[in-house]
Amino acid sequence: MITNELLLTEHSKVRQQWGKSSKDVLQDIQILKEWCETQKHFPEIPDDNMIEFFLTNCKYSIEKTKKNIDMYYTLPPLIPEVYEKGNPNLPDYQENVEKSGMIVTMPKLTESLQRVSIYAFKEDSTQFDPMTLVSHLQNVYEIRTHIDVVMGEFIIMDASKVKMGHVVKYTPIVFKTMVLILQNIMRNRITQIHIFHYPPYINIVMAVAKGILKKKLYDRIYLHENLESLYKHISPEILPKDYGGKQKSMAELNELWKEEFVKWSDRFDKKLKMIVDESLRPEPLENSEILGYYGNFKKLDVD
Repeated sequence: MITNELLLTEHSKVRQQWGKSSKDVLQDIQILKEWCETQKHFPEIPDDNMIEFFLTNCKYSIEKTKKNIDMYYTLPPLIPEVYEKGNPNLPDYQENVEKSGMIVTMPKLTESLQRVSIYAFKEDSTQFDPMTLVSHLQNVYEIRTHIDVVMGEFIIMDASKVKMGHVVKYTPIVFKTMVLILQNIMRNRITQIHIFHYPPYINIVMAVAKGILKKKLYDRIYLHENLESLYKHISPEILPKDYGGKQKSMAELNELWKEEFVKWSDRFDKKLKMIVDESLRPEPLENSEILGYYGNFKKLDVD
């Protein structure tokens, strides 16, 4: 359904990186599909690409992939502020996103088969809502589960318009929600975080981040004073015109994603109605982070 203008995929190359043949992958998918059929609490059986997407995120661990699939269905109803209020089919959805900024996922993978997503904030922080951006990222991620497979995620943040008014809106509950999604659905496959055009008070922001993130992820943050520094990590071939790159501009790609959301409207409505039937779960849910979502905050860990 999705066009090459939005996502160029490299399934064969990603499989090769994990030392997997097409036959190996199909066998793993079949094992997991048969397992899913025994999980009567699931609202659906995921399609083959979804299973491969989760397998890759979990480094081809069958057991970890089972947990990932379970959390994909279990988690969304627990955080309606992200999934229900962030449904792209809502009439004011795009307007609300654009009040906060722009998140664009780039079409081409890096040489190391990473998918690049770029965050650019609106200068006016009065209407900024970080949870809206979290929802938008999840909606792009939802489409990608049906299409994409990657080795990991590169996050780029254009902080040129970030003010303290933006920073203070990242409350503990926002961080908790981000941690919950990153650990249980996205499986922490963030390989690098790049921040450029950063504000003078970046040291304050980094100090806060150091207190929230575990060392492994914190050490993956790179600060850049200019684009030339960023190019040492990510080729301009991957980046949009806005940042001296070869790809379409952020605005052009954003418009294409808007059109893509319309094509996937049935899926978003279906996803919103999918509820795990806990009475049919074979074994009690033991994920303490889910059960204690509104409890103590834990540092964000990564693979």
